[in-house]
Amino acid sequence: MGDAFNPSAYNIGETPTRQMVDEIDTNRRRMSPMIFLNTRFIQRFTGWTGALNQNTRLGCGVNVLHFLGLLSHETAVNALYNPNIVHPINGLSLTVIVQKFNELFQANGINRRVHFRTINIRTREALREQFDDFQALMIPDSCMLVRYGRHADPQHRILHPNPDPQLLAQYPDGVPISEGHYVIIAKKPTGQLTTIDPHASQMHDYNGTISDNFWNVWHNTNGYISIEFLYCYDPNVLAGGTPKGDTAYIVPNKVMKHFVNDLLNSYDCVYPGKTRSISISQRISQRISQRISKSKNRRKSLDAKPPKKRDKTRRTI
Repeated sequence: MGDAFNPSAYNIGETPTRQMVDEIDTNRRRMSPMIFLNTRFIQRFTGWTGALNQNTRLGCGVNVLHFLGLLSHETAVNALYNPNIVHPINGLSLTVIVQKFNELFQANGINRRVHFRTINIRTREALREQFDDFQALMIPDSCMLVRYGRHADPQHRILHPNPDPQLLAQYPDGVPISEGHYVIIAKKPTGQLTTIDPHASQMHDYNGTISDNFWNVWHNTNGYISIEFLYCYDPNVLAGGTPKGDTAYIVPNKVMKHFVNDLLNSYDCVYPGKTRSISISQRISQRISQRISKSKNRRKSLDAKPPKKRDKTRRTI
């Protein structure tokens, strides 16, 4: 496939692979970054209890998906220890993420194809420009799934500072760190851009600048060299002569229902002043039960009184 001048080209008579078709397909389409609305990321972060099973060595991608509600707690924990999903070295592949969203779109009858885009980041200025692009692209109360990328070849990555002891036998000279780290880029309702790292239980606001310390930790200590995020396109619409725009694609509500339902079924919040955890679904159920009980009591009160003597100042529920 390809040549020295155009590695992505393929020769006449050569049978194109799925990867070739995808590359050609995406080059002809108007791609849109995928953003999510109304995910309540601030409330989720407030109630976040830390990395799944307290595993801070691996599983940042699964933690992000669970944080967003895409994976239930049980599914996320099972995925964390499934090497076919979370590779012991490389972690969760972006290909798996893309496949999951394509399945969700197909199941909900949405005619969109999902891919991911890689932006090479070699300088502090390039990192600042990318965050500025996120700031301009996103709308208040929205978020994006993002991966800080490292070198594709494990031999060119930094070594893991706290590796799994079981991997040391396979890598006596040191265990390479994963091929990337998943975070959430979000814009608060106030318009403030922020990064959320569920795996490390951290949230940091972006103030328009990249400090020397942040760049040193991001690029030199962690070895990040790119930023990757999800794009999608309508297969029935060609880009034609119109330049590809960066207008965001808002994931539809019927896909977001999967997020909300999983959140209510598995997400736990610890409220200040309480000594026990209470699930959001339990809390909502309690509120509904209280409202139903009040409604029934009110109905009994109304039935017990003659219609002409009803209190007109009484409020409805």
